Amino acid sequence: MAPKPQHFRTSPAIHARTIGPSHGYEQRAMRLCVATYFDDGFASIGDICAATLKCYAARHNFDLAIDRTLHSDRPPAWNKILLIQRLFDQGYDFVLWVDADALFLRFAPDIRAEIVASKDLFMVKHEMRRQLQPGAWLALDVPNTGVMLLRNGEWTRRFLQAVWDRTDYIHHQFWENAAVHDLMGYRFLLDPAKRNEPDANVLAHVAWLDIAWNSIPGKCASPEPIIHHYAGATERLGPMRADLARAESAMREGA
Repeated sequence: MAPKPQHFRTSPAIHARTIGPSHGYEQRAMRLCVATYFDDGFASIGDICAATLKCYAARHNFDLAIDRTLHSDRPPAWNKILLIQRLFDQGYDFVLWVDADALFLRFAPDIRAEIVASKDLFMVKHEMRRQLQPGAWLALDVPNTGVMLLRNGEWTRRFLQAVWDRTDYIHHQFWENAAVHDLMGYRFLLDPAKRNEPDANVLAHVAWLDIAWNSIPGKCASPEPIIHHYAGATERLGPMRADLARAESAMREGA
């Protein structure tokens, strides 16, 4: 039997602020777990990610799951779906997913402040530009699964299963993110012959986070990033080490 992921339980329950329809705050008990996954081949950068996740979870009294043992017959990026489903089965109300090539730079911002009662999936939508011809550019909305807050509920479970079931994207260069694009109706990046036609039924359950929660240096960057995500970067280790030093300084200063 494969060993279970590392869990660091900080409290059996936390009190989170939930924004209701009237945009007021109400207190209710919920369980939230911060999670990531990486295998041995990704350990050099995954360990950096995990160090900052541990600090963030401790700062806000969240649980933490760092999985290095989960295996499937798919590329590793797909295993986030399995781990999130497993954490839902363990009773967590919310899972904050962070890809292993991302790390916290600031720890004070509380992800619970982003929770909207009517939404189930919280993520960043980047705006990217693609050149069609000299002087002509197309702006594209690109949802990114590198950082996600997911509510444990019927809709989210169905959505995650639908993502997993898109076997035509198993070996796509964007892996599970490609399946998410398709299900949400953002298809131009997958096939330039298709248009982005966002699915209103899906997006009714989605809230877009500020880009600070998933800031991609040099591509889609926030002036005040909370999380740096080195998605698609050819060099990750050096910049992430530099960011870790910055994050450690922020932690000491209470930022």
